[in-house]
Parts: sequence; structure tokens; C-alpha cells
Amino acid sequence: MRESRLCNEAEIRTTNRHARNLKQSEEERKIRLSKAARTAVNRRCNRDLEENEEKRSIRLKREAAHKTNQRLIRDELETPEEREQRLQLNNEFESIRRRKRCQNETNEERKRRKQQKRNADKM
Repeated sequence: MRESRLCNEAEIRTTNRHARNLKQSEEERKIRLSKAARTAVNRRCNRDLEENEEKRSIRLKREAAHKTNQRLIRDELETPEEREQRLQLNNEFESIRRRKRCQNETNEERKRRKQQKRNADKM
């Protein structure tokens, strides 16, 4: 009876050890798989980025060529009077933008001062 009990305990310990080893190996396998999956995803992302960079550089080259062509065509077709008028309009638009920017800055300064007053009044 004692021997059978010892055998049962030994079998239980052995079974527990096997279960523990199996569980550990399963966890290690999952970790390996997750690492492999992550590296595969990283490789795909890097490859996509490289392809996107290549496509982006091609697109930028095309756009630059298009702008150059447009400028050349405009320069050929534009009379000196039209050119002068275009430059004058650009200067006017730029001065309007500059004025608006200054107004926005002063408005922001006013808002900031009001907010500082409110904060000081709260204290």
C-alpha cells in the first residue's frame, strides 16, 4: 500500500513536471512566434516605407518638372506688361497677408492680456 502510494506520488510529480515543461515550452513557442511575427511586420513596414519614399521622390520630380515647364511656358507667352501686372498683384496680396498677420498677432496679444487679467483677478 505504501509502495503504491509512493508510486502514485512519483507519477503525479512526473506528470506535473511534464505539464510544467510542456507549459513552458508552449510559452516559449508563443514568444518565438510573436517575435517572428513582429519582425515580419517590421520588415513589411520598412519595405512599404522604402516603396513610398521611392514613389514620393518620383512624384516630387514630376511635380518639379511640371512647375518648371509651366514657368517656361508662362515666360514665353507672357508679355512684359502682363508680367508687371502679375508681380504688382503678388505684391499687393503679400502686403494684405502681412497686414492680416499683424492684426492676428495684436488680437492674440489682447486675448493673452485679458486672460492674464482674469487669472490675476481669480487669485
